[in-house]
Amino acid sequence: MAPVLGIDEAARWADAQRQKGRRIVLANGVFDLLHVGHLRYLEAARALGDVLVVALNSDASVRRLKGQGRPIMSAAERAELVGALRHVDAVVVFEEDTVDRLVGALRPDVQAKGTDYTEATVPERAAVLAAGGRVAIVKFAPLSSASGPAGEPMRLALVKLSALGDVIHALPVARALRRAYPDAELSWLVEAREAAVLREHPDLDHVIPVDTRGWRRPHGTAGVGSFWSGLRDLRARLRARRFEVAVDVQGLLKSGVITRLTGAPIRVGFGAARCKERLSALFTNRHVIPPPGATHVVDQNLALLGALGVAAGAPEFLIPPRPDAQRRMDEFLVEAGWKPGDRLVALNPGAGQPGEQWAPERFAAVGERLGAEAAARVLLLWGPAESHLARQIALGMRGPGSAAARPLLAPPTDLDELTALLRRTHLMVAGDTGPLHLAAALGTPALGLFGPTSAARNGPYGPRCRGLQSPDGTMGGLAPEAVLAAAVTLLEGGGPR
Repeated sequence: MAPVLGIDEAARWADAQRQKGRRIVLANGVFDLLHVGHLRYLEAARALGDVLVVALNSDASVRRLKGQGRPIMSAAERAELVGALRHVDAVVVFEEDTVDRLVGALRPDVQAKGTDYTEATVPERAAVLAAGGRVAIVKFAPLSSASGPAGEPMRLALVKLSALGDVIHALPVARALRRAYPDAELSWLVEAREAAVLREHPDLDHVIPVDTRGWRRPHGTAGVGSFWSGLRDLRARLRARRFEVAVDVQGLLKSGVITRLTGAPIRVGFGAARCKERLSALFTNRHVIPPPGATHVVDQNLALLGALGVAAGAPEFLIPPRPDAQRRMDEFLVEAGWKPGDRLVALNPGAGQPGEQWAPERFAAVGERLGAEAAARVLLLWGPAESHLARQIALGMRGPGSAAARPLLAPPTDLDELTALLRRTHLMVAGDTGPLHLAAALGTPALGLFGPTSAARNGPYGPRCRGLQSPDGTMGGLAPEAVLAAAVTLLEGGGPR
């Protein structure tokens, strides 16, 4: 059993180790609900030197960082568990929210961090360098990618139900899992309405539609009975697949329940403090708090994979082409006078919530000036119950009257056809909607307009994307001039489609 030391004791202990010529490695964390990812992290950290010191956040520090209800185990219990591991030589409990003071006292040769960090993003990097040490990102073997029981492929389930933009933001998780476990059987549980974007996805073996929207429609005794019957049927279907790992990428109560219904013994999800609905964490048993540098939801989603020992790498979005839909939409564009060399700018006025919708007359002002000043052809996209918004924009774009200046009104489209149009688009301008994130995932330059929601967390993701945040937190605070300037910058930087 490794000794549990105070900071002053640990400093003296470290001096004694140095006198013996031993290299000291420091690892730190909460280590609540110890799991195999922790074990492999500490084993890999120990290999970087001769002795390993593990620093644990105190109970008060954990509460400040992760919220009420944490830690689940006290510092004394966590120290006893970690100290019992064969790779650990000493344990220190520290009261601060960072290990900077402990680093100064110990002067470790190496500060070991997991793959949810890079060397540049390690919070205590400056303190480690000042103490004469170095930072190392430890890489360790993930769960076996070879097989599950009796030589069968390992079975993993992703749970990300809706909406379209949220599903798209989770695509890099599927890509990273497939790279880590090339022989695994990977399934995605998703609402039926969003399942189309995952159809025939090369990273997935199964797409399992789930109708949680129907759960919200029971009426009377018969309706409640139907709800419970559907839940039992879903449980039976999922248990028959014998999942070994399930990852809840949503953090809602319903996604937590479904993750539990899979029966997977390893269930990864966000810690309660980072769940949209805190009760979701009751149904998972490996909890992840994304690092401070994971601002965007895409990076937060990928942080979940650290619990499985998977180094996610750079996010990759993969959306399969749909040749038939592409042919139909290309025919529409050609018949409307579009030519492959034209600059096609898509405007999408719809929004999930009224407070997230930018005024049609402002879209019209931007569209008109893009046509007149940037030689752009404007394509107006619309979804269910949004055609009147697109028509308002068309009427508001006065233009000089030439065919090139008149906006194109998209036909009714399904998800495949919308994707096909966005593949031909040089720029997408929209609020925080699924089509905006679909464009970004396809590599189309995308400008997101954000009022009450955070552009830093939810904006279009990619090198040719930008989220424009309203200065006053309302959509009305976004001036057409600011949107136009951002759109022209992205448009000038984009290549041909």
